[in-house]
Amino acid sequence: MRRVAILSVLSFCVALLALALVPIDPVGSAQGQETGAGGRLVFAEDITAQWCVHCPSVSDALLDLSNIRDDFRFVCLIDDMVQEAADRNEEYNPAGYPTVVFDGGYENQVGGVSSTDPYDEKIDACHAREDVPDLSVDVTCLFTGDATLLISVDVANNDGSDYTGSLKVYVVEEVSRFLDYDGYNYPHGLLGFAMDDEISISPGEVHSGSAQWNGGDHSSIGGEDFSDIDAENIVIYAVVFNSRTNVNYYPGIPPKPYTAHYSDAVGEAFPVETSGIPDVEITSPRDGADVEEEVEIRAEVTSEASMEIVEVKLGSGEWEEMDLAADHYSYTADISGYPNGDLRISVRATDEYGLVGIASITVQVDNEDFLQGPGIGPLTHSPGSPTADDIITVYAPIEEYDTTVTSVELTYCLDGTCNVPMTMTNEGGGIYSIEIGPFHEGVEVSCSVVVYDDQGNTVTSSDHVFTVLPGAGGVPDDDETETSDTTSVSENGVSIPLIIGIITVAVIMLVAVYIFTRSREKY
Repeated sequence: MRRVAILSVLSFCVALLALALVPIDPVGSAQGQETGAGGRLVFAEDITAQWCVHCPSVSDALLDLSNIRDDFRFVCLIDDMVQEAADRNEEYNPAGYPTVVFDGGYENQVGGVSSTDPYDEKIDACHAREDVPDLSVDVTCLFTGDATLLISVDVANNDGSDYTGSLKVYVVEEVSRFLDYDGYNYPHGLLGFAMDDEISISPGEVHSGSAQWNGGDHSSIGGEDFSDIDAENIVIYAVVFNSRTNVNYYPGIPPKPYTAHYSDAVGEAFPVETSGIPDVEITSPRDGADVEEEVEIRAEVTSEASMEIVEVKLGSGEWEEMDLAADHYSYTADISGYPNGDLRISVRATDEYGLVGIASITVQVDNEDFLQGPGIGPLTHSPGSPTADDIITVYAPIEEYDTTVTSVELTYCLDGTCNVPMTMTNEGGGIYSIEIGPFHEGVEVSCSVVVYDDQGNTVTSSDHVFTVLPGAGGVPDDDETETSDTTSVSENGVSIPLIIGIITVAVIMLVAVYIFTRSREKY
């Protein structure tokens, strides 16, 4: 027994020694190359409240520091004034008020410190982080009046590996409407988040997002809305936080833990005021004009912003880019293949902020040599609810215009497998039909019709789909097999569960014999 005890103690000591030799990377230690001013921006979040006696000195120190160095940005999260600020504070599980977290919690400073020195040191430590992903953030913000901000963000992954994280867009008043404990306006007070999205970006790719934020839709905890925001007093911060979870600690006895997702990139924007969406006018052709063969479409676009793209669409066709001339946009369209009658022309202008203006006209197409081909109405089938016993008749209504129909063919597919086209019969009155089936119950039947005319035109119908229901007798499925016993069997036909049962019983019996034999030896 003594030897066993000694060996146990030795084993325990060896285990402790092994643990002591394992290198530990302390949480919150410097992880990166130094970027310094002009490089990556550090982002600081000041956890504060109006009732907090020592909080004013902290926000004042951060404001003073921002006037000295331009390599960080900060926001005041006023806990008792804005619910979204309170929710963000709760995520950090603060040790008390005030608390400042830097780069999503990589560094922290607890307590009311009026000197800028501790914050200087924290910002420098964040700049010294290693292995920070190479991201860039481009932000634009448009103020359209009525307290409305249109915000767009592009996050580019310039790194060599995939990036996952979250994008938070802070809407901030530079001089806050909320007063601190000393009765002065908070600097950089959060009003709310315009975006809070999970993002995933491949190397060399860009994540693009946009949002509309209206001050009238947001309010303080006391019920005061923000419909009176001043565009010149607003700043937008777009911050990208890494998805990797880190557990850091606030100083104290005992230290208090919090979850940190480090900030990897920051972008900022100041709202640009605009009168609204681009104004689009189609100057040629005029609304209601007769057009034929080829038509030049001209449009004038008026906007305070630069145009990203101006496009034209004929009828239900695709949008095509227009060319910029001296004072207008133009596009030459070949309409010789369009049917005679009404044709809607639309022009769409998109500015640099994503605002879109659209104008439309209707012209009359009059192509002398145009021959309109046949048309196909919706397909039908009879009986309406076919079963596995039924022969099914499919009907196609065909309308002839300027040409003559030469043949009508039906193709049907069963669960995605299609047969060869079958010629339909002209029943008279423009109705063509054909019989198909019977089919297995549960099978999905998809039918389409192609019409050929004497001018070489072809017209295809939309798909007509139905499912075959069970019949009285039913057509058995091809893969149906007679099986009533689903018990697994081995290759020699013996039941596998039976084999397992026999082995289990044998093992139990062997254990019982062993115990019985040992007990006899003991006595």
